[in-house]
Amino acid sequence: MSTKLKIYTTKDMEKVDKIIFKNLQKIVKKERLADVGAQTLLREDLAISSLDMISLFVSITGELKLEITEFADTDVFQVATVGDLKKMLTDRIISKAGV
Repeated sequence: MSTKLKIYTTKDMEKVDKIIFKNLQKIVKKERLADVGAQTLLREDLAISSLDMISLFVSITGELKLEITEFADTDVFQVATVGDLKKMLTDRIISKAGV
């Protein structure tokens, strides 16, 4: 039985933010990360390519102990902002936790 991340508190939501930012640091130039917020556009503001988007998504879902197949109904390329990405991930985690 694998342990799944359960997110219930503000502190846990901040952990999701940190995981997203840490993974963005791996693929985005440092100077572009200075003003990253919920409304930051992934492709336009951070210059994330389609391949980078897939890599980012796979890396983040792995860290959050989510299965990529849990997002089969999700078009990752429709995620426009950092906030959209966080909402998609937290919604999935919360629905899995039954909250």
